[in-house]
Amino acid sequence: MKKLYIIIFFITFLTSYINPLNAEDYYQWTDEDGVIHVTDNPNNVPSRYKNSTKIVK
Repeated sequence: MKKLYIIIFFITFLTSYINPLNAEDYYQWTDEDGVIHVTDNPNNVPSRYKNSTKIVK
C-alpha cells in the first residue's frame, strides 16, 4: 500500500511540476493575404510584421 502512495505522489508531482515549465511564448502574426502564422521563435517573424506580432501564451 505504501508503494501505491509513493507512485501516486510521484505521478501527481510530475504532472503538476512539468506542465508550467513547458509553457512557452508563441508569436502570431497575420500576413497581407490574411493567413495567420505562428512560431515559437521570434527570429522567424518577418521584419515587416514585428510591430503587429502578438505574443500568445
